[in-house]
Amino acid sequence: MLYSHPISPKQRFQDCIRSSKGIHVFPDLENVGNAPVTICDGVWIGANSLILTRVTLGKGSIVGAGSVVTKDVLEMIIVAGNPARVIRKITEGSLD
Repeated sequence: MLYSHPISPKQRFQDCIRSSKGIHVFPDLENVGNAPVTICDGVWIGANSLILTRVTLGKGSIVGAGSVVTKDVLEMIIVAGNPARVIRKITEGSLD
């Protein structure tokens, strides 16, 4: 997988120098790996949350604001935090 930024500190430093001189330093983003995120019906995602790739948010789930979701969330569950953890099951209402 190709990353959008170098891992090597030396390369990052060199990129900063080139960037400060107006030289384009970003790689060809068409070759950067990606993977899907699945968001099921009725999901509520709080502001400034980050959902990582290959994660599924189950039907009716809630992601608290500012959360970083690294694992699948089951349906009718509230998660929050960094990394997001289960807060509680939603028992009010229904999935319909």
